[in-house]
Amino acid sequence: MAVAIGTIWFLPGIVVRRIAEKKYMDAKAKKQTKDIERLYPKKIED
Repeated sequence: MAVAIGTIWFLPGIVVRRIAEKKYMDAKAKKQTKDIERLYPKKIED
């Protein structure tokens, strides 16, 4: 019984944490790519 209650209690938190972590990592990678492109542009404008 205690295991079932523990599973019901903690499982949603684990799922939400993983989703939030994936979103954070995707945003971090996107920001890093943008910052690198800003520092090292592909086309040099004169």
